[in-house]
Amino acid sequence: MKYQIALLLSFGLCATANAQRIAQPSMDIVSIANQFIVSGVAAKKCSLIDAATEQAFRTNFLAVSIRKIQVLKERNPQLTDDQIAEQDKESTEQYRARAEQVISQYGCQSPAVQELIQRYKAQAAWKIGG
Repeated sequence: MKYQIALLLSFGLCATANAQRIAQPSMDIVSIANQFIVSGVAAKKCSLIDAATEQAFRTNFLAVSIRKIQVLKERNPQLTDDQIAEQDKESTEQYRARAEQVISQYGCQSPAVQELIQRYKAQAAWKIGG
């Protein structure tokens, strides 16, 4: 199951990355944002999340997403803002689809999906900059 999580988290980099992006560290802001996407899908599909936790998660995800776009612009200065936005949208949809596929295949009670839900809660509790 842990292999499935690792595969899921690396999927977007392989699906949409160029050689420069692949060479980046595995826990950079892009990877962190991708983890937010995956854990968000798991929590939404498989867990009852209270409004305060959901709001905290969304706030943190927004902050991470803003920084991710900044980093993508720095890494890809040849691309326009629209091109970066389109690539980000495609990557996000690929992560969401893959997360849904893993959940459908293994179920909400699987250890891998439960781990993603725990990650969601940790991401919601995260005090960015603190």
